[in-house]
Amino acid sequence: MPRYFFHTRTERKMFWDRTGLDLPDFWRAMDEEMADALWHEAFAKHVATGGSLLITDESGKVVFVAAL
Repeated sequence: MPRYFFHTRTERKMFWDRTGLDLPDFWRAMDEEMADALWHEAFAKHVATGGSLLITDESGKVVFVAAL
């Protein structure tokens, strides 16, 4: 499984995820329900209001950005 990093920005600070999480490739997952559940769980753990979430892959490529 690919590793993704969930970086969180608040109004004053950027928190870099140095550990990351191994998650299934959402678009290629054979078990779509399981992939969906894992991604939702990972996203929920990193949600903070008033900031943003930046998800990158192992190479540092930005794969998702969300204002929270």
